[in-house]
Amino acid sequence: MRACGRSIFALTSLVLLVNVTQVASAAGSGVERQSAPRVGTAHSTASPLDRSPPPIAPLHRSGKRLHPPFGISFSRLRISVTAVTDSSISIAWSGWHGAVFGYRVFKDGVLVGWTWDDEFMFTGLSCDTSYTLGVASVRGAWKQSPRATITVDARTADCPAPPDSEAPTVPGNLHATATTADSITLAWDASTDNVGVAGYGVYDDVTRVDSTSETSYTFVKLSCGAVHSFAVDASDAAGNRSERATLDAMTAPCPIAEPLPIAGQGYRLVFGDEFNSLDRAVWDDHIWYDDKPDPAWSTYQTVHDGELDLTSSRNFFWGTCPTCNWPINTVTTLSSGKTFQYGYFEARMKWTGATGSWPAFWLYSYQHSIDTDQCAHQAGEIDVMEGQGVEPNVFYGTVHSNTNGCSPADDQNGNNWQPVGTNLTTDFHTYAALWTSTSVTWYLDDKEIMSAPTYATDDQPMYLLLQMWIGGWSPEPDLTTPDFLHTEVDWVHVWRK
Repeated sequence: MRACGRSIFALTSLVLLVNVTQVASAAGSGVERQSAPRVGTAHSTASPLDRSPPPIAPLHRSGKRLHPPFGISFSRLRISVTAVTDSSISIAWSGWHGAVFGYRVFKDGVLVGWTWDDEFMFTGLSCDTSYTLGVASVRGAWKQSPRATITVDARTADCPAPPDSEAPTVPGNLHATATTADSITLAWDASTDNVGVAGYGVYDDVTRVDSTSETSYTFVKLSCGAVHSFAVDASDAAGNRSERATLDAMTAPCPIAEPLPIAGQGYRLVFGDEFNSLDRAVWDDHIWYDDKPDPAWSTYQTVHDGELDLTSSRNFFWGTCPTCNWPINTVTTLSSGKTFQYGYFEARMKWTGATGSWPAFWLYSYQHSIDTDQCAHQAGEIDVMEGQGVEPNVFYGTVHSNTNGCSPADDQNGNNWQPVGTNLTTDFHTYAALWTSTSVTWYLDDKEIMSAPTYATDDQPMYLLLQMWIGGWSPEPDLTTPDFLHTEVDWVHVWRK
């Protein structure tokens, strides 16, 4: 058995020497002596190794230098694509046996790298592009060694869609659907987008306060009785935002506290105007016996900053008279039919102190104003306040029995003139009158000023009037009078039980 074993070992050594000689001879002649069969789109060729050696001599995992084998045996080579993206292709291979120093990888026949592993990822590729990818084993010393190269055709994934740069359309028909004293609900028509609308940004003035996927939104914790500026835009998943749709909307008036003179007595607010606008459905632009205002009087009756401004001017001429200026200026609730009998009437007002200025807040007989016969009914009248420009510190409050100009003659309270010790024209003040079936009591800034009994002819419905008239019982405007006289009204309230 020992002799037999020695013979087998000698024979094996001889075969190995023959294989080495054949491979070396083939390498020297440049003739391909062996090739692996083709697998799929993979290709295999045997060719001389490039004469450039690897960067270093390979090391075995034990740390020892690897040396060329005495013999090389090629077997069936396989290469496959293992992963594809739009910029990379990964390949793996198998089938080499014997001592392999490493692998060189090729893209379209060009050497691009070196690896010890049996897999490689080609990166930085163009999307939707075909490549021929190859791998060659390096055998023997780092000098010249035979190489077997196998290739595979592969294609990167489709190019990604270009970035979405198109913004959605602007939300349409932005409008308020509900208001309270501290909230406003907005709604709008849906936007469209080439890909899809992801949501909407909502803005209080210029600050984005929230986003929503709905086509409505309620802003809360707003200031009451104020104009607020809102905006809405649409966005898509790519972050593109549309232009903003904008809207100014007003919250409901602030809750109105009961005035101190009537607090806790069962009164409720039955009419109020904060003059955020001039509602012509409520207020006439002249008293029934006066002419309509001239459209050329551009600032005659205006609303600004939540205040009604009634203006008369030396520059406002009426009719064809060249000296007929300073027209009277009145708004009333006659045509709207807003009439009241008894209650607490108050207005916050400021007026010009100058010669000829005659501001007033008063109530007048509705029946008398609609009669064709002016003497048919006695015209009761209650003046909540009147002022005279030359008497800026005097409060006038009057109750009349009949001001229709017919018999019987008018009678009025004798205490209607009260100095108040302050200039009423320098700031706003609250003027009020409590009218009952038996008396009228006047108040200035919630403080009682005077009281007087009513007349039987006052027991009838009356409507509201606000004015800036000229003269009264004091001089007409003169050269000291400014060009414009104003009655400014912040609000008017009516309370009843």
